[in-house]
Amino acid sequence: MAEKRNAHVKQNRTNVHKQERSEFDNLGLTKKNADYMFRFNRELTTTKLAAEKKAELVRQMIKELIDSQKHGVTARNLYGTVGQKN
Repeated sequence: MAEKRNAHVKQNRTNVHKQERSEFDNLGLTKKNADYMFRFNRELTTTKLAAEKKAELVRQMIKELIDSQKHGVTARNLYGTVGQKN
């Protein structure tokens, strides 16, 4: 029986995305807000901000989101689209 071409190659794209998204899963954010933070964090990697500044910005945004979502405010309502915030 012929072996399938590239059968030995394993791609982990979905696993990588799951790991990146899981970074925001257990912080008390809603799914929409966690997805927003994932997309914002991905966009933030393209900027020239220092790593400490990026981490501080993300921590501050998560704190604000947790407080705001208790009142029904989503990240998009609070910050606009990812492109606008960035």
